[in-house]
Amino acid sequence: MSRRVKNLVGTELQKRLGGVDSLVIVDYLGINANDLNKVRAGLRAKNVRLTVAPNAQAVKVLSACGWKDAAKVFVGTNALVYGGDSVVDVVKELVAQAKAVEKLRIKAAVVEGELLDARAAGAGLTGPEIAGYYDAHRGDFDKVCLSVIVVPTKAKAAALAQAIG
Repeated sequence: MSRRVKNLVGTELQKRLGGVDSLVIVDYLGINANDLNKVRAGLRAKNVRLTVAPNAQAVKVLSACGWKDAAKVFVGTNALVYGGDSVVDVVKELVAQAKAVEKLRIKAAVVEGELLDARAAGAGLTGPEIAGYYDAHRGDFDKVCLSVIVVPTKAKAAALAQAIG
């Protein structure tokens, strides 16, 4: 990509992420174009956007937004998911989409400037442990529940979704 095109991509990405305080980073490796378009359509219905950008450009823009830790996550295929009423709504919709498209995987989230990667998000927890953690922290739903729901496996995400109801 030429420097001019890189600058245009960076400017557009910065415009899109300008008012965003939280986002989710997903891995879409192995998902064909038709399935990814179905995921985008499902997200768009909930006023959530999925944006694919080159890793270097995404890291540059996220660093400019003050999310320097997010650079650690940008290896391989990545897409930024943002919008909706809250980041919890974004994650709930991603979990719902992951039921239809099994290869869709949540890698990390940035919540109010804080990076929650799979390890920090409780990737080693079993379904009953996730449900117990949720019950113990029900009052802190917006922040704590997200830190539990951002897990790398579909089974663990489904266990939490079932616990939430």
